[in-house]
Parts: sequence; C-alpha cells; structure tokens
Amino acid sequence: MASERHTACDEFHSSQAGLRASERESETVTWRVALIVLGLVAFAEAAGAEDPHALFESRCAACHGEHAGTFARDSLVMAEDGVRGRDNGRPVEAFLLSHRGGLPADDAAQLTEMFRLQLAAGGVYEQRCRICHLRARDLARFTLFVGESGLVGRYTGRDIRAFLGIHGRLEAEEIEPLYDLLLWQAETAIGR
Repeated sequence: MASERHTACDEFHSSQAGLRASERESETVTWRVALIVLGLVAFAEAAGAEDPHALFESRCAACHGEHAGTFARDSLVMAEDGVRGRDNGRPVEAFLLSHRGGLPADDAAQLTEMFRLQLAAGGVYEQRCRICHLRARDLARFTLFVGESGLVGRYTGRDIRAFLGIHGRLEAEEIEPLYDLLLWQAETAIGR
C-alpha cells in the first residue's frame, strides 16, 4: 500500500513538473512573440514607414477629400518627370516636403508613388470593380497576398494578373496598371 501511494505521488509530482515545464515553455513562446511584434513595430516606426493611405487620411483628407485616388485624378497629372500639380505644374514630391509643415522625405515619396499608380490606373477600379468589391486598398490587403510569383488570391490561390484578364471586363491595356496598383496596395500594408 505504501509503495502504491509513493508511486501515485511520484506520478502526480512528475505530471505537475511536466505541466510547469509546459507552462514555462508556453510563457517563453508568448514573450518571444510579443518581443518580435514590438521589435517589428519599432522598426517600422524608426524607418518612417506609415501606411500611405492612413497618412493621406490623417494629413490630407480634411482639405483634399477622403479618397486619395479621386484627389490624384482631379488635382494631379503625370508628366515625363513625375507627378505634378494640375494647376501649378509643381512636382508633387518636392511640394509635399514643405506643404503645411512638410512631410518626411520617405512619406512624401510614398504618397507620390501612390498618386502615380492611381493616375496610371485611371480610375478603372472605381469604374469597373468598386460596384462589387471593397475599396482597392482593402481588397488588396485583406483578400490578396504577395507570393513568389506576384499577387495571389488569398483564398483561391489564383494568379491575379491572369485572373484580371478574364474578370471584370477589363480592356487589355487596363490590366497592368490595375495589377500594379493592387500589388503596391498589398506591399505597403503595415502590419500585414
């Protein structure tokens, strides 16, 4: 009887030790994940990385409207040397460095690239896709991902460049600019 009790006690203590070790491993993994996430956030902030859409919405939307694409098509033009103001002809990136206190150079470059891609796409997404789909930014960031071969459907695994050729009644010349815009949207998502 005494030996049975010792065996039961030994099994109990062994299971408790294993449980504590398992809990310690779980806590260690949790802390490691938390530190990695904090490190990535700090790195993104230190690099000046900000979601270009969030930047437009926080710094520009009050005066220029809530949608950056509409603003770009209404107020900007593509010139041989880049994006310029429609009315004043000034280079947009240089203007953004001083406008309303100025933006950091990285942010000005990101906004200018966003405007360039939206101008190149020519509003095709709003005209042909928006009737059924989320905003382009949200569609790209929530339902697509950047794979080894380019942009891929998150749930279907479809190659998006090929899919655009058979979806939405797009003209051949509309596919590449729209693909580039969606790819950029997916690539610039902070915290993907």
